[in-house]
Amino acid sequence: MSKSEALRCFVISPIGAEGSETRRHADTVYECLIKPACADSFGQGGPVYHPERGDHKTAPGKITDQIYEDILAADLIIAVLTESNPNVYYELAIAQSAAKPVILLLEKGFAAPFDIKDQRIIYYDFEAQSIFNGTYAKLLRSSMNAVAENSRRPIVPFAPHLVPLGDPLQTIGDRASEGEDVAIEIVRSARRYVYLMGYSLSGWLMNESFAKALKSAGNATRSANKRDERLEVRVILMGQNNAALPLSMKTKTEAKQVHNAAGRMPTDWMNFLGSLKGLKPKVKTLDRYNLGYQAIFTENAAISVPYLVSRGTMRSPFISAKRNSAYFDTMKEEFVFLWENANRIKPTKTKK
Repeated sequence: MSKSEALRCFVISPIGAEGSETRRHADTVYECLIKPACADSFGQGGPVYHPERGDHKTAPGKITDQIYEDILAADLIIAVLTESNPNVYYELAIAQSAAKPVILLLEKGFAAPFDIKDQRIIYYDFEAQSIFNGTYAKLLRSSMNAVAENSRRPIVPFAPHLVPLGDPLQTIGDRASEGEDVAIEIVRSARRYVYLMGYSLSGWLMNESFAKALKSAGNATRSANKRDERLEVRVILMGQNNAALPLSMKTKTEAKQVHNAAGRMPTDWMNFLGSLKGLKPKVKTLDRYNLGYQAIFTENAAISVPYLVSRGTMRSPFISAKRNSAYFDTMKEEFVFLWENANRIKPTKTKK
């Protein structure tokens, strides 16, 4: 794997002045533990990482700003806690606030402070046999592989309810009209599926950019899977006879318009999706329950707009969420439930 393809590993460490004992210790940890582990020098498998420490930077600019940017951009953080350096703990707090995966290293003989003593720490030494056998480099590599295999939603360890610093999993916009480009890009990036739900979703049928995004995603899906796979597109629309539909409208005129649209939209959507290559479309109508929002999901992200009685849809706020966010998981769970309960057809009874 080339350096450009490797994941980014930022090393938080005491550095000290050149020639100092602190610098010698930091360099030994970096060269004997971190670099071999990042390169998978002992053949344990897993992703390759490109490690970097703050003092390795040569670009002009404030060192502290560059360090903060590196922490927020990293795929993995390794923090060396030896010597209880205050800068290390400050940078570690930034990494944890950003919900970055962190592996902690501490030289044997040093005690971990109270706030992090319960976290997993790799205690190392520089005995000749340990360095020769790569004892702690192998242990570090095992931890790195465990981090890479962990698909759970990233959380801020000291406050799981917080949105991670620097890379918000959820964004709230003032108006749905401002989120249109976000929605189109979400669709364009899909490679497995696109799920849509709403009263009629008629606006998307007339949106040329939306059609191009779906077509592009369908073509990309076929190309990535050597034409053996099509992009799955599922659409849930409000059924024309759903009792909640007229009760959700502000005026009788609006209720009548949406009722009429609900009668023709399933066919219009099937015709629209059928005209695009590379898709596997399915459309259902919801005859019970209520669609409280319009939403678009892919395997990577989601965007939703609540249906408000007081204002039109395009004037409503929107919420966009990335995969692994609590909002994404909840909204997808809602879609799956409604899909399973949409347009159920009772078996026809045969006459005896």
